[in-house]
Amino acid sequence: MTTRPFSRILMAVDGSFNAEATARYAVRFAHASGASLHVLTVISPRATGEEKDAAMASVERIVREGRASQIETTGLIREGRACPQIAAVVQEEKIDLAMAAARRRHARENRYFIRTVSRWMMAELPCSVLAVRVVDPGRLAHPRKMLVSLGPDEALAASLAPVVSMLARAAHVSAEILTIFEKSSGFLREAAPAVFRRHESRAGEIAAPIRMALLGEGREAEEHFSVVPFACRETMARAVELHAEAILTAVTRREASRRMLRSHPLEILFRETPCDLLVFRPG
Repeated sequence: MTTRPFSRILMAVDGSFNAEATARYAVRFAHASGASLHVLTVISPRATGEEKDAAMASVERIVREGRASQIETTGLIREGRACPQIAAVVQEEKIDLAMAAARRRHARENRYFIRTVSRWMMAELPCSVLAVRVVDPGRLAHPRKMLVSLGPDEALAASLAPVVSMLARAAHVSAEILTIFEKSSGFLREAAPAVFRRHESRAGEIAAPIRMALLGEGREAEEHFSVVPFACRETMARAVELHAEAILTAVTRREASRRMLRSHPLEILFRETPCDLLVFRPG
């Protein structure tokens, strides 16, 4: 398959272990799609000398790894506030995919997405964004099986197809496709069997671009559908049941921009995911 969905990838790092683990996905994606890779760290005015050294060393390591994989890789070090500097680099370098780690800033915190740079990137950047939470760094961004979790939005599901192709090519993973329709408990109690058959038929239509993307990479996928009250809980339960080592899903800019509470589905998914989680927001 010769599709090149992204040509210029930005990976934002901050010197943390999680960000560097996420950068392994960026390196794999750039190699799989033939894209250039731009590795950016933004040094805060309040950063200590140790934090500055860690951030710059992280950029150097990732740049070396990218170039060793024959990727056109550039390291960028800026000073100031992270969000404006990331936005400036996206514009200057004509970035079409920006990536960042979803992580807790401090051990005492229990939030991964609320009030984070990755959430800001999803809400504000004009390019596509991929937020990644690495749960098992030992796999080095090489999951053997992924669960592609879709909702009822056909356009959003179709936008995820190039990312599926890129991940399948980068990591040689097998895949399962899960299409979820979120309905109330009352609906589930009263719905007739014919309603579920209609949902099953529609699930096949929604999953079609993902199915074709995987076939284009020489892979077939089992397909499932669910009608449940809470999509994020169903996604995690199915990931455990199917022994998935990564979950890939997509959100709209509107979903990423909504006021975030601890009970927000995205925050729950990032906080409680049983395996690596990749959340894509199309540009």
